[in-house]
Amino acid sequence: CIGPILAAISCNYRKQMGYPDIIHVGARVSRLGRTSMTMHHAVYSEKLQAIAADGDSVIVVFNYDLQKPVRIPDDIRQAMERLEGKKLED
Repeated sequence: CIGPILAAISCNYRKQMGYPDIIHVGARVSRLGRTSMTMHHAVYSEKLQAIAADGDSVIVVFNYDLQKPVRIPDDIRQAMERLEGKKLED
């Protein structure tokens, strides 16, 4: 069974949010490696009109049967690059 596994995550809290608020969460792939990808995330507060938090995560493509990372499949790599509108490399 091959799937994603979270290897690392960071979060920078930039502004304090309160209730009620409407927030928007965005994510983009910023790097594709051989077996992992880095994603950048942001949380935007409508009330503050600002980014309230942002961060990065590293996701590894993992073979759960063999318990080891595997190469990102070409179809996944191509889909990420189409989604981002550019070539993503180390």
